[in-house]
Amino acid sequence: MANMLGDLLLSVRRPARYIGGEFGAYAKPWNKARLRWCLTFPDLYEIGMSNLGMAILYSILNETDWILADRAFAPARDMERLLISADKSLYGLESGRPLHEFDIVGISIPHELTYTNILSILKLGKIPLLARERRTGDPLVIGGGCGAFNPEPIAELFDAILIGDGEEAVVEISEAVLAAKDSNKGRREVLEALSAIEGVYLPHEGKARKVKKRTVKSIDPSTALRHPIVPNISLVHDRIAVEIQRGCTRGCRFCQAGMVYRPTRQAKPNEVVKAICTAISSGGFEECALLSLSAGDYTPIDSVIYNIDNKFRDMWVHISIPSVRVEAMSEEVVRSLSRSLKGGFTLAPEAATPYLRKVINKGNTEEDLLASVERIFEAGWRRIKLYFMIGLPSEKDEDIEAIGVLSRHILEIGRRFCRPEVVVNVSTFVPKPHTPFQWEAMINMEEIVRRRRILQNVINKKGLILKMHDPGMSVIEGVFARGGRELLPVVLKAHEMGARFDGWDDEFDLEIWRRALEASDISIERHLNKRKEEEELPWDHLFVDLDRKFLLMERDKAMRGEETHDCLRMGCVGCGVCRPPSIKPICADLDQKDHVREAGTEKRGGKVFRYRFAFKKSGDARFIGHLDLINILKRAMRRAGLPLRFTEGFNKRPRISISDPIAVGEEGTGWIEIELTAEVDVGTAIEDINRSLPPIGLKIYRWHEKEGSDVSRRS
Repeated sequence: MANMLGDLLLSVRRPARYIGGEFGAYAKPWNKARLRWCLTFPDLYEIGMSNLGMAILYSILNETDWILADRAFAPARDMERLLISADKSLYGLESGRPLHEFDIVGISIPHELTYTNILSILKLGKIPLLARERRTGDPLVIGGGCGAFNPEPIAELFDAILIGDGEEAVVEISEAVLAAKDSNKGRREVLEALSAIEGVYLPHEGKARKVKKRTVKSIDPSTALRHPIVPNISLVHDRIAVEIQRGCTRGCRFCQAGMVYRPTRQAKPNEVVKAICTAISSGGFEECALLSLSAGDYTPIDSVIYNIDNKFRDMWVHISIPSVRVEAMSEEVVRSLSRSLKGGFTLAPEAATPYLRKVINKGNTEEDLLASVERIFEAGWRRIKLYFMIGLPSEKDEDIEAIGVLSRHILEIGRRFCRPEVVVNVSTFVPKPHTPFQWEAMINMEEIVRRRRILQNVINKKGLILKMHDPGMSVIEGVFARGGRELLPVVLKAHEMGARFDGWDDEFDLEIWRRALEASDISIERHLNKRKEEEELPWDHLFVDLDRKFLLMERDKAMRGEETHDCLRMGCVGCGVCRPPSIKPICADLDQKDHVREAGTEKRGGKVFRYRFAFKKSGDARFIGHLDLINILKRAMRRAGLPLRFTEGFNKRPRISISDPIAVGEEGTGWIEIELTAEVDVGTAIEDINRSLPPIGLKIYRWHEKEGSDVSRRS
C-alpha cells in the first residue's frame, strides 16, 4: 500500500507498524467486495499480530469471496498525535481506508486494561463512541474475544458482542449484515437479525435475553496458517502459532479460560503437522509455537514435536510450547524440545504449598515440579521461568514464604548441571467471572504491597530473579473484571485524562484511574469485596450453559481443600457445558500411520557456497529499520527454499552478513552475503527471492557467487 501519510510517518517511532504490505497479507480490491470488515486489536501492531484469534478470523473472512477483511491496531501515542494533527482517520493497513468507511469494525477485547485503547480506536476512526449515538452510515461495531465474557463495563460501546468461538459466527454475522445492506434496512433491523445468531449479545437489550456461548464442534489448526502473514517488523511473539487444543478440563478454580473455553477439543495430529509444514514453508518462520491452555495434555504431543523436529531438521526450526503443567513434562517432550534451547523454559506451579494447590485444584505435587525441573536442566536449559500468584483464597504468609523456599530448591537442582537462572514471576490473583472464585474478595492495594515485601525478603539469593506485577494494575483489573455498566463513565473519564496502554508498565498511571473513579463516585473497595452467593452478578446473563451450582460446589470444595478430578480422563464432573445437545469433548487419537518418525537428515561438513547479492530499498520499504530488514531478507530466502548454512551451537542462525544500515526514511542500495550448502542457479534464485519479498519496495537486482570452500574439518 502506498501509505496515506507518506513522509509524515518519519516523525513517529517504528513507522513500519503503519504501512501494511506484509508478505501473505490479503489485498482485495475495495470496490469488488460486497461487505467490508476491519478487524482491530486494541494494542500495538507487534502485540496484535501475535494474536491467534485475530489471524483465524482474518483468514476465514478473506477466504469468503464476497468479503474483504482488513486490519488495524491501536496506534502509539506519537502516531495518535500525528493522526489528530493531520486530521486523518485511523485506517486499514491493506486498503488505507478510514475505519468509518467499513461496514463492520470488529474489535478484540483481550483483557480489562485495553479498554481505553478501544476508545482510542473508535475516536481516531471517527466513529461515535456510544452505540446509541450511531446512525445509518456508521459501521457496526462488534466485539469479541477472551475478554468478552464480562463486557458490561464497556458494553455500551458495542452494537453487538460475540460470546465464544468466532469461526462460524463471523460468516453468519456477515450474511445477516449483507442481507440487510442489500435490502436497505436500518440499524435496528440489522441488530434484530443478529439477535437470532447463537452467541451474539446485543448490549442495548441488557439482561432481557440470556446468551449461550458459541462453541465450534472441532478446531482446524490450518485456518490461520493457510495464508500466514509475515510481519515486516519483529513481534512480541515472533513465530507461527498453531492451536493444538482448545479448552481445558483440569478445572483450576482461578482460571477463567479453563472454564469458559470448555469443552476440550483437540486437533487431529496429522492436521497439526500438515498445517505447520505449510506455514513454515510458505512463511519462512524460524519458530513454531504449539498453543493450548495445557499443551502437555494434548494426547499426541510427543509425536507431533518429534515429527516437526525431524521434518525441518535442516532448517533449524525452533519448537516452543507455552507455560506447561509440571506433571505433563514427560522425558519425551523435554528431549524433543531440547534441540532448540531458545530462551527459557516456563512452568506454572501457581502455588508453592500442597494445601494451596488443592484449594486451586492445580492437580500436581512438588515432586512433579522438581522432577520436571531436573529433566529440563539435564537436557541443557539454563533458564527457567516460574509463575506464581499471591492473594489466592485462604492464602497465609507461610504460603508466600514457601515460594522462596521452593524457588531456592529449584536453583540448587539447576546448579548440579549448569550456572542456572531462575526467574520467579508473581502476579496478584484477580477473581474472574465464570469461575468458582467469582464470589471471592480480592486483596486491596495495601495488602498486595505487604505480601510483595514478604516475597522480596525470601527471594534474595543470587541466581533468583523476582518479577512482580504492578499492584495498581492488578487492582484496576480487579475492579473492571468484577464490575458492570456503572464503570463506563470511569473509562471515558480516564481516557479523557490521557490513559492509554494501561497494560504496559511504562504507560500505566494509577493516579489517573483514582481520579476517574473518584469523579464517578465509584468505590474500589466495594468492587473488590466478597460477593454473596444469592447476589446477581453483572455477567450472570452471559454464558448460561456453565452451571452456577457447579461453580458454587467447586468453591465449597476449595474452602475444604478438596480436589476435583479431570473429567476428560475420569468422567463428567457436572459443569453443565456438555449437557445435550451441547458439544462433547474431543480427544485426538494417536494414529501411527500419520506419525511416522522420520530419520533426521542433518547435513554436516561438505562444501560451502558463498553468494553476495545487491538489493534496493525504496517506496514504503524506507520505513523499515535495519534489523527488521535483515529479518525480512532472511525469511524471504527461507521461503525461496535456498539451502542455507547455519551457525553452530544451540541457537542456530543462517550464516548471513549485510552491508551498513540504510537510515530509516531513506532509499538506497546495499548488499547481503549468505552461505549455502549447495550450488544454486543464480537467475532462478533471484526470481524466487523477489517473489518471496513483501510488496513494499524491496528488490534483489544483482547476484554473484564468491569462491567456495570445504568446511568438513571445521564442521
